[in-house]
Amino acid sequence: MAPYSEIDTEPDFSDSSVEDFNLDTIDIYPQHEVCYKKRFDAARVEIPTKAPFTNDGEVEAFLHRYDDIAPKSLAKAGGNLLHTLIEVVKHIVKVKPEGVELLIWRIVQKWPSHLMETDEEGHNPLFMAVKNNQPTLVNYMVSACTDRRCLESALTKKAQGGRTCLHLALKEHLSPDTTKLLIKTASHEALAVQDDLGMTPMHYAVSFSQCDVRAELIDLFIERDVEALQKSAGLRQTFLDLRATSGRSVYREHLNNRQVPAEEWNAFLASSSRQNAKALNKQSQTVWTAPRDLLDKAREPLRQRSVVEPNDKRSTNGCGRMGDVLNALDEREMEHQKGRSEEDANKKVGEEIGKKAEETKHLAGGEIGEKQSVSGQQVIWTGTASRSYEPAPNTPIKRDSAVSFDCNIDQKRDRDEGAARPQPQPQGSSNSKDRMPLLLRSSDALLLKLKLHYMRTRSVEMAILFLYDKNHDGELHIQLGLSWGMSRA
Repeated sequence: MAPYSEIDTEPDFSDSSVEDFNLDTIDIYPQHEVCYKKRFDAARVEIPTKAPFTNDGEVEAFLHRYDDIAPKSLAKAGGNLLHTLIEVVKHIVKVKPEGVELLIWRIVQKWPSHLMETDEEGHNPLFMAVKNNQPTLVNYMVSACTDRRCLESALTKKAQGGRTCLHLALKEHLSPDTTKLLIKTASHEALAVQDDLGMTPMHYAVSFSQCDVRAELIDLFIERDVEALQKSAGLRQTFLDLRATSGRSVYREHLNNRQVPAEEWNAFLASSSRQNAKALNKQSQTVWTAPRDLLDKAREPLRQRSVVEPNDKRSTNGCGRMGDVLNALDEREMEHQKGRSEEDANKKVGEEIGKKAEETKHLAGGEIGEKQSVSGQQVIWTGTASRSYEPAPNTPIKRDSAVSFDCNIDQKRDRDEGAARPQPQPQGSSNSKDRMPLLLRSSDALLLKLKLHYMRTRSVEMAILFLYDKNHDGELHIQLGLSWGMSRA
């Protein structure tokens, strides 16, 4: 008998659609990939109509309906039913992960090998769920699997770029709880898998941009490292000792990720400091002056009284020298009166400003008016106390009529006392800039944690390679040896 591929009577499904596909009457050929493809398409259409699966009876009825394809997995046909479920949850909004939980558990328990089988893109169901950012489905599949061999195979299986599920979960920032579940479940071999760049999952875990939220994950990696060392007493090398293709250890990988953001942050702080210094210098030199119209209005009577007619009879009274003395006394008296008039004018200006502030307070009301009223009082006192307008007796010194007002008494006092002011917030600061201080503190804690753990569990030579990427001699070697000995003690 001729093989199946040479039978001339096989059905033609090329012109059929999923809607026209009669699941009850069609004759199934198990070896035919096109037939399997259409059966998987039919299941993909039916799942949204059956979900949510609320009891075991509904699950068993669905699996019985597709018992010809449920146990099988064909890459060219789209993988297996787990791939189909993941795709349906991704694209059909009304199908929630919770609605297919019972179905996933039943499939994984009956056919655990489905976890390590791939679709046409080379993705097993776990990798596919991680790639689609579906942590709930990942939790269901990992928790339901009782076959350790199949689960380990799924976690060590490489896809594009040589990455495993763990590589992708840490690179794409999967849910921390789900990532912890994968780290706890993974074997030491899965933790030591290197991608095409030579990076282990822990190389991605120590990313600088995520170090503030991954402290627990790093602690878990360190626990797994201790566990691996205890199990392999003769072999003193674990996934933590592996170096990327660039030659960087996990410690150096974090330093390399940290370098550019830290330099940019330091440059930003230096620039902000210079701008703040310029702003404070400009603010200290700024003096507020009274409005010109108020000054002119207050000084008008003073200008009228200070006008002296050239043909004043007192200057030609014919009294000789005595007349000159009287004229000089009159000039000093005029100077005295002029000083008093200037003082009165300054007080009047202050009163005008105070009245305007009081009017603003009544109009605006509340906190704004109170602040303006206080400012007006500060102007009055500053204007009268900033200069002395009493005439100097028996001296020809002329007084300066210029008046200046410093409205901000608090700022002047701070400048006199050298009080430090808080730095203004950088304009347009992004979320990364707001997080940068926290990232740097978390980075310092992470580096210290890795350094102490490695120096406690490794030899001096291995610690040097881990921390410095090359075997330094001399003082560095001695210092590291001393600190290593102290940490061990």
